[in-house]
Amino acid sequence: MELNRQNVLLILLLIVLVGSVLRIYNLGAASIRADEGGTIYLAERPAFDILTKPQDVQPPLFYFILHFWIELFGKSEFALRLLPALLSILAIPIVYLLGKELFNDKVALFSAFVFAISQANIRFAQTLRTYSLLLIFALLSVYFLLRYLENPS
Repeated sequence: MELNRQNVLLILLLIVLVGSVLRIYNLGAASIRADEGGTIYLAERPAFDILTKPQDVQPPLFYFILHFWIELFGKSEFALRLLPALLSILAIPIVYLLGKELFNDKVALFSAFVFAISQANIRFAQTLRTYSLLLIFALLSVYFLLRYLENPS
């Protein structure tokens, strides 16, 4: 069965929708855990200090983004965890792009689907840590490296 572009986009949209529901369902149900509390503490410092005086082994970009996220959406469990959930949802089509770059549409859709329903990825998406942002950067790094190797210009 050959997939045309419109069918591929529709299937990918359905996969992203399923992944979104799984990541957002019960997002604010659990209390903030200790490591998430540390994330909040670091994100609440002045924005300039987050970038110039890092106090964690993780790169400061997630804390910097979270700093302004808190100002916009508040500090409820749901609002705080929505940022990594959205970043993880954004990773689903990136997984598709990487699968398409390496193989074909069928493999790419299957990869995106497995990623979308993966319990481990859903847990990371529902945790207020930098995992989702790092995942996006890792996926994009591999994708653009492959694109570069195909055409170094």
